[in-house]
Amino acid sequence: MKNRTVVFGLLLIGVLIASCSFNKSASVDFMTGISTKGDGLSVDDIYLSDDKKRLETTEFEYGKKFYLNFNDIIGFKKENGAVFPGMEFIVLTKENDTVMYNKDLYSGQTGSGFKLSPIALNSNLIVANPIKSNEEYSLICKIWDKKGEGTFKTEMDFNVIPNPKITIENNGLSANEVYLSSITNNRVITNEIITFDEKVQIVVEGLNGFTEKNGQTELDLSMKLVDANGNVLSENTNLLGDSSINVNMVRQAVSSYFTLTKGRLKNPVTCHVEITDKISGSKMSINTELTVE
Repeated sequence: MKNRTVVFGLLLIGVLIASCSFNKSASVDFMTGISTKGDGLSVDDIYLSDDKKRLETTEFEYGKKFYLNFNDIIGFKKENGAVFPGMEFIVLTKENDTVMYNKDLYSGQTGSGFKLSPIALNSNLIVANPIKSNEEYSLICKIWDKKGEGTFKTEMDFNVIPNPKITIENNGLSANEVYLSSITNNRVITNEIITFDEKVQIVVEGLNGFTEKNGQTELDLSMKLVDANGNVLSENTNLLGDSSINVNMVRQAVSSYFTLTKGRLKNPVTCHVEITDKISGSKMSINTELTVE
């Protein structure tokens, strides 16, 4: 009889522990390193994606846009059949400095709540300024219930690499970041696909190695576009003009753009850019291949 009492007591304690921790969870995705901790909220499926497919990597090219997706979230308190989520979003450097912060990505979208079933939320990040290439970052995303006490926290580390399709040769000049962007579509170009009549910009950030005189410098920027048949589509020199340039502006960014009007050409189109220090002769050459559609 005494033994039965002991067994019943242990069983009762186990039931109490299970009840207290029923709404709490923790997990780690060993493929992506995404860790989660839920208290009152749980998520059936958490994954990364781009605009086309799921991603199994946390290494991104500069300018890449990716999504952090939360599918089938359970635990929100409902009012009139609607739920009211909040989402805090933070990006930190390895030194724990804040690079990006948004207190609530859904602050302007939850007036009448969401009546989705199942409940699915996402956040997205464009890996560009103030984020830098060759650096590692941490992303922290916290979902909470504005009508209840439930929370769900997600953390992941990711690293950023330069676009490998852009080759750079440094001969006295170098830069922190080099990329193509579409002025027309307001985006960094990461797939090397452009369209006719699109205004495309080559951007060089953090240029260094140039000669400085009284806070000024003298640079030349030339650009040449050649198709696969060897036809020169465009060739320009001295795109920065003859005047000296403030060095602070140069260190921030040097850029020039081009537009290809519709016509006959053979892909790929090679874009060659050269920046030259007019005083010292130091140079930097940039090459990439583009597909025009």
